[in-house]
Amino acid sequence: MALAAYFDLEIKQFDVVNTFVNAMRDKRRPPVAYKLPDGFKAAGMCVEIDRALYGMKDSPALWYQEWAATLQRLKLIPCKEEPCIFMDEHRRVIIVFYVDDFFVLYHKDHEAEAQGLISKLKVAYEMRELHDLKWFLGIRVIRDRKEKKI
Repeated sequence: MALAAYFDLEIKQFDVVNTFVNAMRDKRRPPVAYKLPDGFKAAGMCVEIDRALYGMKDSPALWYQEWAATLQRLKLIPCKEEPCIFMDEHRRVIIVFYVDDFFVLYHKDHEAEAQGLISKLKVAYEMRELHDLKWFLGIRVIRDRKEKKI
């Protein structure tokens, strides 16, 4: 946030829809089976889960692996000090995320690069665009661009 305030960066927020089901379960791990839901139940039948689901112990880690791999395919580099920050090689576009919520930081001079990256992410995942950052992880973000304060 300090960098965004000092360098007058744009901060656009997004939310990935149905996050965990975007991640495939690791086939090398033991299978996970669930009873069929009402309306689909059949005696002696269950389903094996191929994708991560909310409530499964390994779902957050599987999603992180999926998301990080996607960002790296898009030529973003993970920050060595913080695994939830990725940036392009020129440090013109930065992505900060926590599970399914993320925001994109960029200077207005690099809006085309940022929008190109956002478009590619929208192709890969269903996302909601929340526009300028107002709330993140229960923290209200108030910005005074003239004073360069957040």
